[in-house]
Amino acid sequence: MKQTREKSNALRWLLRLSVGVIVALSCLSNLGIRDASAVASAPDQACRLVDVVFARGSGEEIGKSPTSNTFNEKFSEGFKALTGTNDFNFYELGSQSIKGHQYPAIPVGADHPINTAGAFISAGESNAYGESVDKGVDELTAYIKSRIDKCGSSQLIVLAGYSQGAQVIGETYFSALTTTERSHVVFNSLFGDPKLYLPEGESGWHKQSSGDWFNSYYALACSGDMNGSKESYYSQWRREVPDCNTDNGSLGARKPYLPSGFTGSTELWCSDDDFVCGSSKWVGTTSGHMTYHNSAVGEGVRESLERLATRLPSTTDVDVDAMKKIFLPLRAGSTGLDVVFLIDSTGSMSGSIEDAKAFAATFSATIQSLNGRVALVEYRDAGDEFTARMLSGLDEDVTDFQNKLAGIEADGGGDEPEAALHALSTAFTDLEWRNGATKAAVVLTDAGFHDPDDVDGSTVESVAQQSLSIDPVNVYPVVPSWAMDDYKVLAEKTSGQVIENAGDAEVALNEALTKIATRPVVLLPLNAYYIPVDGTAHFDASGSYSVDSAITRWDWDFDGDGEFEIENGTAQESHQYTVQGDFNMQLRVTDAAGGISSHSVPVHVGTINGREGEPKPATSVNVLGDGTNATLSWTADEELIGGQWWVTVNGIVVGSVSADARQVGISDLD
Repeated sequence: MKQTREKSNALRWLLRLSVGVIVALSCLSNLGIRDASAVASAPDQACRLVDVVFARGSGEEIGKSPTSNTFNEKFSEGFKALTGTNDFNFYELGSQSIKGHQYPAIPVGADHPINTAGAFISAGESNAYGESVDKGVDELTAYIKSRIDKCGSSQLIVLAGYSQGAQVIGETYFSALTTTERSHVVFNSLFGDPKLYLPEGESGWHKQSSGDWFNSYYALACSGDMNGSKESYYSQWRREVPDCNTDNGSLGARKPYLPSGFTGSTELWCSDDDFVCGSSKWVGTTSGHMTYHNSAVGEGVRESLERLATRLPSTTDVDVDAMKKIFLPLRAGSTGLDVVFLIDSTGSMSGSIEDAKAFAATFSATIQSLNGRVALVEYRDAGDEFTARMLSGLDEDVTDFQNKLAGIEADGGGDEPEAALHALSTAFTDLEWRNGATKAAVVLTDAGFHDPDDVDGSTVESVAQQSLSIDPVNVYPVVPSWAMDDYKVLAEKTSGQVIENAGDAEVALNEALTKIATRPVVLLPLNAYYIPVDGTAHFDASGSYSVDSAITRWDWDFDGDGEFEIENGTAQESHQYTVQGDFNMQLRVTDAAGGISSHSVPVHVGTINGREGEPKPATSVNVLGDGTNATLSWTADEELIGGQWWVTVNGIVVGSVSADARQVGISDLD
C-alpha cells in the first residue's frame, strides 16, 4: 500500500506539473501574427555592413515584441555612434515567407493548452510548438544563405532571440548552418532560452572532457568560481544567470549547446524567477521572463557591437568610445531602484511634512529615470493611535504615493524618541522588494529613536540584519544637526548616509535622493552561494560601477556581522567558511566622489536553504523500467535518521518516501 500511495502521489504531482505549465505560460502574450506581405523582400534588400535578425517569443506579434523592439532601437543608436552611419538591415523573423518558410512563433498558455502540452511532452521538438520552431529555423537558414549569396564573403550577421525565438536561433546556429556560414555570424544573444544548458549548474556525477568523473552535490557554479578547477566543465556562454543552480531549460537542455569551435560567439541571459529558461523549477514562477528588455537586451546589443567593431572593414570609421557612452549603466541595479520614504508624523513634524509634500510634487522625473518604484510608510510611537502603517506599496506610478502623502497630518507623540526602528522593520518585512534593484529607505524625522524599540523590540542590530537579508536596503536618515550622531550608527551598519535637515526638508530630501541616484552600483554574479563546510566561496564584483566617478574602495564582511574582514581590498576576493550555517556576506564600496553603496548575498555553508545539514545522494541507484513505469531501488552507506528520501526526475522532485524505504515505483513516465 505504501508503494502504491507513493506512485499515486507522484502521478498527481506530475499531473499538477502539466497543468501548472499551462497556467504558468499563460503570462506570455497570446497575440497573432499580422500580414507582412507589403514589406519588401528581405533577402533581396540592399547589402549593408551588417544584417541583424531577431526572433521573437511565443505568441508575440510582429513589430510588437518589447524585447525585439528594444534590441532594434538600442542597436540603431549604438551602431550610429560606432560607425556614424545607419548602414545595417534589421529583420524580425517571421515578417515574410522566405523560400516557403515563415516563423509563426505560435502562442502558448492557458488559452492554448494543446500547444503548451505538445511543447512540454516533446521537449519542444515536435507537435505544433516544435513545428513552429522548425519553421523558424528553416526561415532563418534561408535568410542567412540568401544574404551571403547576395552580399558575398564579407557579409556580417548579428542574431538575437527571446524565449521560443532563442530556441530558434540556437538550433539554427547549432545544426542548420555550415561552418562557413557560422563564420559570418558575429554574435548571438539568447534571452530566456527554454533549451538552456549550463553544465556548471548541475549537481551529482559529472564527466570531464578528460574522461575523469567527479561527484559534487553542490553545483560547481554555486561556489562562485566560474573558472574553477574543473574549468573544462564550465560553459563559455554564461552571461547573467544569478541562480547558480540553473542548469537546463524548461524544455530540457540542448546537448551539446553549441557547435565545437563556436562556443565563444554566443551569450545567454536567464533572469531570476524564470521557469522558461530554468532558473526556477516551479511552473508558476515566470515573472523574470518578462524582464529582458529592461537591461539584458542592452547588454546583448553592447556586446554585439563590441564584437562587431573588430570585424568591420578597415575602411570603416569606428568610434568604440562613443558607442560605449550610449550604454552607460543605469544609475541603479539591473532592475532599477526601490525606495521607501518613512515619515515621522508626530506633532512637531508639521513643517517638515509640508516640505515633503512639495518635494513629492517634483521628484517623479528622477524616479522614472532610475526605473524606480516608491513606497510610503507613516510612523509615530508606542501609545499613539498607530505606530507604523503602510500607506503606499512600491509602485512605478507615484500618484498613489503623492495622494497618500498629501493626506498625512502631524499629531500625537509624547517623549522625544519615536518608533523609527519599528517603522523600518515594518517596511523591510511588508514591502515586495525586487531582485536586482538597488534599495534605499529615507527616514524623515526630527527626533531620535528607541533602541530597543518600545513597540516590537527592534534594535539597530536587528534592523541592520533585516536590511542585509533583503539585498540590502541602505538607510538615509534626514534629520536636524543635533540628531545626526544618533543616526550615524544605523546609517553605517546599513551602508547608508545621514543627511542634515537644516530647516528645509524639501532641500534635504532632494539631497538624499541625489545621493541615492549617484551612488555606486554593486553587482555580484549570483544571488546566493552554496558550499560545503571548509569550502571556499569566490566573490567577483568586477562588474560593479560608478556612473560619474570610479570605485576606489572595497570592504568585505564575509559573515554579515558588521565587522569587515577585508578593508580596502579588491573587486575579487575569496573566503573559506569553516563553520556550518547561513550567512549574509556584504560588500561595501566607496567611489572617488564619496558615494557609498553595498550589496549582500546569502552564503549557505553545509546547509541547503537554511536546513541544517545537506542532502546526501544514495550510494547506488538501480532503475528498471519500460519507458512508462519504473522501479527505483537504492542502497545507502549510512542510516537516514529523522529525514526522508527525495525522488527526482530530471532534477525535479516528484515525491518523497520515508527514511527506511529502499524502493519506490513511478508510473506514467511517458
